[in-house]
Amino acid sequence: MTRYSTIRAFTLLSGTILATAVALPALAQSDELFDSRDQYTTYAKTAGGCKSGDLINWSPTSISGTDFQCVLETRVPGAGSGLDAIDSTCMIKGEKVSARVVLGLGVRPDHFSVEIPDFLFADMYPCTPVEGLEGTN
Repeated sequence: MTRYSTIRAFTLLSGTILATAVALPALAQSDELFDSRDQYTTYAKTAGGCKSGDLINWSPTSISGTDFQCVLETRVPGAGSGLDAIDSTCMIKGEKVSARVVLGLGVRPDHFSVEIPDFLFADMYPCTPVEGLEGTN
């Protein structure tokens, strides 16, 4: 856990520590995403929603929201233009599941998106400036 700047940590699954704080500013080039280990940003699910408390925290190794936490494990090639798919282990509403987290990067000028099939589809509006996106919320 020493290589991450975190505010808090959650014990996830069988003793694995999932670091969350604020989440990674997503970059237009997803290869850069996985090399930016110390950058974090918080996202709101709605435009202007950064003060709502219904936030998504994203780092190069995890993504979490109010009722889910995922450890991002293995990138899946060929997700499609503007998409990045990552096989992950998640705790969703208290249940451990394997899931493919799909991130929509660079498709919209002002936000990204995240999908966990059969559980979540959400837009992600940055609460702080993010390279490649216009404005903040």
